[in-house]
Amino acid sequence: MHWNGTAWTEAETPNVPDGRLRAVGKAGDGTLWAVGGKGAAPVALRRDARTGRWARAASPGLVVRGFSTVPGSAGLWVAGIAEQGDLVPAVTRWKG
Repeated sequence: MHWNGTAWTEAETPNVPDGRLRAVGKAGDGTLWAVGGKGAAPVALRRDARTGRWARAASPGLVVRGFSTVPGSAGLWVAGIAEQGDLVPAVTRWKG
């Protein structure tokens, strides 16, 4: 959902396993990201500024529980659970 200061509008997204998007934010280069996933199905979406649509991006390699942008950079820090293993915590710097 997107709030424009007056009303909420729904943003159409690609199919996401179990619909689990957990965080959204803007990287230092202005790219808007939505990330999440469940089990061995991590997901990252990047918003295409030209078309205004969300598209799948490369997998962050872990099931995302949260992320932080890097000011002045396209990079992100991603925290979550490793794709393989039983609730193994993982943190990585990811450029998407």
